[in-house]
This record gives sequence, structure tokens and C-alpha cells, in this order.
Amino acid sequence: MDHQGANIKDHSNRVLKTLEDNLFPSIGKCNIAELKTRDLLAPSKR
Repeated sequence: MDHQGANIKDHSNRVLKTLEDNLFPSIGKCNIAELKTRDLLAPSKR
């Protein structure tokens, strides 16, 4: 993997970790089709 590919992989891992830590716990087992923008933004305001 070249340098750019490694950077992309690192970035994607950081984004996924942030979502796992901050967003996924707050939405729990909600039906994804029923989620509203406010459901996704609320955890980011904590």
C-alpha cells in the first residue's frame, strides 16, 4: 500500500472509531429508516 492509501485507511479507521464511540450508542437499535437529522446531530452537541 502506498503512502496515500495508508492515509486513507488511517482516516477511515478514525472516522469509524468516532462513530462507534459517539453516535452508535445514542441511536442504539433504532430503525435506520426512521432516523431524523436531529437524531444524528444530537450526540455531536454533547
